[in-house]
Amino acid sequence: MELVKNIRSKIGVEIKAGLGYTLGNFFLKGVAFLTVPIFTRLLTPSDFGVISLYTTWVGVFTVLVGLSLDSSVIRAYQDFKEDYDGYLSSVLFLSILPLISIIFLGIIFRSTISTIIGFPYYIMMLIILQSYFVFIIGFNNMRYIAQYLYKKSLLISISNTVLGIIMSIILVLSFSESKYLGKIIGMFIPVLFIAITVFGVILFKGKNFINTKYWKYALALSIPMIPHVLAHLILGQSDRVLINKYIGSDAVGIYSFAYNIGLISQVLLGSLNNAWVPWFYKKMDENDKGMIISVTNKFIALFSFSIIALIYISPELIKIMGPVNYWEASAIIPIVILAYFFQFLYTLLVNIQFYLKKNYFIPVGTIVAAILNIGLNIYFIPLYGYMAAAYTTLVSYIVLFLMHYFITNHIFKSNVYKFYLFLRATLIITLFTLLFYLIQDVLLLRLGVIGCVLVYFWTKNKSTIVQFLRRE
Repeated sequence: MELVKNIRSKIGVEIKAGLGYTLGNFFLKGVAFLTVPIFTRLLTPSDFGVISLYTTWVGVFTVLVGLSLDSSVIRAYQDFKEDYDGYLSSVLFLSILPLISIIFLGIIFRSTISTIIGFPYYIMMLIILQSYFVFIIGFNNMRYIAQYLYKKSLLISISNTVLGIIMSIILVLSFSESKYLGKIIGMFIPVLFIAITVFGVILFKGKNFINTKYWKYALALSIPMIPHVLAHLILGQSDRVLINKYIGSDAVGIYSFAYNIGLISQVLLGSLNNAWVPWFYKKMDENDKGMIISVTNKFIALFSFSIIALIYISPELIKIMGPVNYWEASAIIPIVILAYFFQFLYTLLVNIQFYLKKNYFIPVGTIVAAILNIGLNIYFIPLYGYMAAAYTTLVSYIVLFLMHYFITNHIFKSNVYKFYLFLRATLIITLFTLLFYLIQDVLLLRLGVIGCVLVYFWTKNKSTIVQFLRRE
């Protein structure tokens, strides 16, 4: 009986953390999402495009200045639980070295780097600094995920999001020209103060600054991830850079607006994965593959239903979220959302590779997909405009998923997931997407489809949902 109670207690913590992350992140992104109509009316599509390019480069430099060291944090909790704070402080102290190196290189090659990224020197330095601050906050968030401290994680995230939005609105209204600067500075200031606070707390608690054992462990896990994360960013963000090159920042703004609508599926993916990974690692340790497969089926069903619902209400969302000069993006929103679905599927496979500590193949698939994406974009964007980028991104994510399935099941011989599990969900999502394009102009039909899918989902999962609500 005591064992059963302990298991229920642990599951309760995992479920709470999962709900906490999911609801909290939906609140956070919901706040950001609801402010999109404000910024689309305060900013021109060109300003919107410039801000999107800025955040793209922040994402790239976040990997470089932090050496992707945050990717070791969750796994280290299992291996260094007795001195976890010491591990965190030592590895975070290590991250100062690449920051100094990149600032130094930025000063020496300022003209070249500014030309490459398309921003003046002072914004380039803001990008480097904000990237490091974002890395620190992300590093700390991984610690909270490992320890199921979702309330602390959400407190920091909520503070950052709300303060960033308030300051951005105030500063955008204060600028008569170059309003994008108001948004950039508004995002920078809260991250600065939060990161400095978090940095001080981690170092003070750990009091372990130079530990070669921890450094070697962290670098062994993180270094192979740098090309993967960079390639992943290129896969997801290079389209904006190339659209800006071939068409202009106005098109970048409209294209980025479409991705803001699809942001809901990304939030769901990130939230569920944050809760999934610790639970998955634990079940793999217990060799409970039956439970993993059973829960994965429901996991995929939940995400698939959410994806279908989002696609079917997207025409209304885009009219609410932006003025008429953004509405032309509506044609590609289902394709954007579909790309997130394949990102979700490949994430399930990558989690297995992380667990096995065989992450050296992860960059291979991502690099191939990124190169494919760039090549397709270079060819198709000049021919068909920015809308082609959505389709090339979808194709690239499909290739990425297939490559990781091959790596996981045939190279590493993992038998956790069979292909039919993914094929069934893919066929269902594809059919519903095609149906959407046939009935997209008829609201009642679209709502009827959502209702039918909801009833089916409830019927298939009723017992599980009732059991969960009763905590049985």
